[in-house]
Amino acid sequence: MQFELADRRAACLVAAFDSASTLVAGGYSDGVIRVFELSSLKLRLRIAAHTCPVVSLAFSDDDKTVLAGSSEGRIALASTAAAGPVRVLADHAPAPVTVIDVQRHSVLRRESRRVWLMRDMLIQ
Repeated sequence: MQFELADRRAACLVAAFDSASTLVAGGYSDGVIRVFELSSLKLRLRIAAHTCPVVSLAFSDDDKTVLAGSSEGRIALASTAAAGPVRVLADHAPAPVTVIDVQRHSVLRRESRRVWLMRDMLIQ
């Protein structure tokens, strides 16, 4: 399956599927997240999340949010219902966010949704 951009100025660097496999999100070299509907192959959302390449991407466990990590260490949280970043976290800068893993945890019978930022550490 291939999605082409009209201007072809940006390359897709990473992709993620929602839990029902009805949507695919692509993280692009121009810092934009593009969400496509798989049934129609049409662009559903275009979210200008970063000013640098998106290098990691994941849907939240409820598929209502896309998390996009940038090469400059920022994580954008964007709604899949509206085209715009909900929040941008810069706590990881300047190290690139290379992996985003979304998991649901139960703590004392209450659901917990947290974002954990982990840095690569060099031990000499």
